[in-house]
Amino acid sequence: HQITFDVRQPKTHKFTMERLRKYIAEHPYVNVIRYTTFFHQFTLVFDKLKREKYVDWYGYSASVSPYILEQFEKEVGYKFRPEFIIDQGYYNNQYRVPSKEFKDFMAFQRREVAKLAKEMVDITHELGKEAMMFLGDHWIGTEPYMPEFASIGLDAVVGSVGNGSTLRLISDIPGVKYTEGRFLPYFFPDTFHEGGDPVKEAKENWVTARRAILRKPVDRIGYGGYLKLALEFPEFIDYVESVCNEFRELYENARGTTAYCIKTVAVLNSWGKARSWGCHMVHHALYQKQNYSYAGIIEALSGAPFDVRFISFDDIKADPSVLNDVDVLVNVGDGDTAHTGGAVWEEPAVSAAIRGFIRRGGGFIGVGEPSGHQYQGHYLQLASALGVEKETGMTLNYDKYNWEEHPGHFILADTTKPV
Repeated sequence: HQITFDVRQPKTHKFTMERLRKYIAEHPYVNVIRYTTFFHQFTLVFDKLKREKYVDWYGYSASVSPYILEQFEKEVGYKFRPEFIIDQGYYNNQYRVPSKEFKDFMAFQRREVAKLAKEMVDITHELGKEAMMFLGDHWIGTEPYMPEFASIGLDAVVGSVGNGSTLRLISDIPGVKYTEGRFLPYFFPDTFHEGGDPVKEAKENWVTARRAILRKPVDRIGYGGYLKLALEFPEFIDYVESVCNEFRELYENARGTTAYCIKTVAVLNSWGKARSWGCHMVHHALYQKQNYSYAGIIEALSGAPFDVRFISFDDIKADPSVLNDVDVLVNVGDGDTAHTGGAVWEEPAVSAAIRGFIRRGGGFIGVGEPSGHQYQGHYLQLASALGVEKETGMTLNYDKYNWEEHPGHFILADTTKPV
């Protein structure tokens, strides 16, 4: 059993920085230091049978300690409560609408982690090496789309590519010299065994990610795992060669250019930039039957001819003009989740800003239960704009006449005609 140590404790901090210098000195042939994790791993909870019970790729639950909480309380001026992490009986995750206190804690972690990570990157540069971060094993404090990330000074980011969304999750990261995608399958025994078909998985992975590469390519691609396993599958080696050649051709034509965009589409949720391309993901590109349609919207956008942005309700409250150059606003997910907003729709400023956007000719697309939150006689708070409402048992006394059923999951407010 391994328990990661807390690099933020003074003695451990000192030991870690000395160990980094020692490692670089003893390995002069190494040109790039790849930090798989800086300090905190994502949240994983196992049951008594050692089975994975809970996983949250974006979780901050595994980053508390007495030392950290004391520092947090000194900075924000109020006591840290367990309810900030265990939220109404749920582990706080990206599906829960984040409270002010949870957002304060995330911001505190970003500042503290970025400061220490920068120290490690500065040492790496001082000793003549490049510093690369692996995206995925830790989000705590190293949120790649938040402003603190650029201050770390990393040269590159590498991450595993599971689909178009995860490709764009890597390739769109600002403030680094280059990005790299690690394609699937990994050279592990679960795929590379007698009777296994790594070529099939490789083809699915490449074709799925390729459309996103055409919009915004990563700068390099690669594979990982035990090379000796791959060598036992010569047809796989041949296919990887063809993938590499195809990538080179695409990259030579796409790099340094901006893909043509028909419209500007903004995905609106509680997280905004922080979850760019990561909406509806529990962990990497794992399939979830319950929300595959929602994640599919983000996947479709990853290769579509649109300038895609991710904005939060806080962005709109701070400056409603953030919507001025947006053509289409998308709100996707189940009601009362962070992706549709929950109780934020009780705030008149939010509802007014979005209704104003629609009235001025902006397009609004809702998937699932957009603006879904029971309040003031409605469940869909944009019901009058969308022209549809969900029956939740509160309006059974009202006669209903439009019983014709229409299959599909999309609700589109046509702003060219009055509803």
